[in-house]
Amino acid sequence: MKKIIPLLMIGFCACTFFVSSCSKNTDAPAPAQGLVVNALSAVTVHYGDVLTINGSNFNTTAANNTVTINGVPAPVLAVSAAAITVSVPAVGNTSGEVLIKSGSATANGGTVTYVPDVYVAGYENNAANISVARYWKNGTPVALGTTGLPSAARSVVVNGSDVYVAGYENNANGKAVAKYWKNGKAVELGDGATNTLAVSVFVSGNDVYTAGHELVPVNNTTVALAKYWKNGTPVTLGSAGTASFARSIVVNGNDVYVAGYENNANGKNVAKYWKNGNPVTLSDGTNTTYAQAIAVNNNDVYVAGYELYSNGSSTLRCWKNGTAVQSETGNTAAFGLFVKGNDMYCAGLEVVNNKNIAKYWKNGTATTLSDASLVFTATSIATFGNDIYVSGIEGGGAGNRSVYWKNGTQTNITDGTKASQSWGIYVR
Repeated sequence: MKKIIPLLMIGFCACTFFVSSCSKNTDAPAPAQGLVVNALSAVTVHYGDVLTINGSNFNTTAANNTVTINGVPAPVLAVSAAAITVSVPAVGNTSGEVLIKSGSATANGGTVTYVPDVYVAGYENNAANISVARYWKNGTPVALGTTGLPSAARSVVVNGSDVYVAGYENNANGKAVAKYWKNGKAVELGDGATNTLAVSVFVSGNDVYTAGHELVPVNNTTVALAKYWKNGTPVTLGSAGTASFARSIVVNGNDVYVAGYENNANGKNVAKYWKNGNPVTLSDGTNTTYAQAIAVNNNDVYVAGYELYSNGSSTLRCWKNGTAVQSETGNTAAFGLFVKGNDMYCAGLEVVNNKNIAKYWKNGTATTLSDASLVFTATSIATFGNDIYVSGIEGGGAGNRSVYWKNGTQTNITDGTKASQSWGIYVR
């Protein structure tokens, strides 16, 4: 028995050691918990809003966190284990899914409703009945021109947090000076010795393009000369001594496209566009034609305008790559153009019983925006998500009123007590 007892003790001790070792293994640290999203600080957002994503187990290194809304990256402002704070980007749609990647983990934060900002450019007369260039953001006016000197704005675009508006303002000598305003600060394009006007603006990267014309002295008179400016440097488009006008500009990659018109030998305005300064003629010159707006999509070039007949009536015209693709019956004209995917939108008017009726056309199908009680003109058009926005002018009363329509519903920008017009719209 004495020999057996030590063996039993050894066996017991060995078993005890084994159990003790197993116990230490089960006490090893548990795997990290997964990423958890509890709530968003807001479900309705605008561009630039601060949105906080509340949850747990977020990576505390800012660089290891990415957030997108509708697939658009949202700049990360701050992080902690319990929250990520971002700045809302230009979502590009009326709703967007919030996706979070924190370290190697991903999570869905739900969907937010995005409310776009509506920018409209134009002018409104002041108490002295002098036009003052301005733009409206969601109906709130921002004055651009100098008090006491006539000015007007014709086009607006937004790039990041910067608002660009093209137009003109008279100087002390009564000359119109083409300019654009960046966040309200004016950049002069003309030298003030001749009349210059800017009617369209486009921003590509760090470059600002504006299009318009200069009234050049020719044989004791002045003749309009189409041109555009890149960062203030002029590029002449029209032929010397022949009246020409640039009405719209767009940049696609390294190519600059400008729509407008130029007089021919018979004194008829001929619709055309210039690509990098080289003209593409859109009509045969039999009747006067006007190219008023241009868009480029997937390298296809779209132009909208109208043809004017000797009896004073006109027909809306739209061209794609130089070929007419839309011609409307009735007394119609187009001033605005927007292309999205395979859809082409033209904004303008139809004259019925000597009254301008504001309309837009989607792929040739017309939508009426106003009735015949007043004179209306649709001046520009944009889409956002599935919504269609059109800027315009309402006539009558004490003067013209600036308006815009969203899906056919009219919003009055000004009250109509002072003359006002809106010519450009941008939705972001």
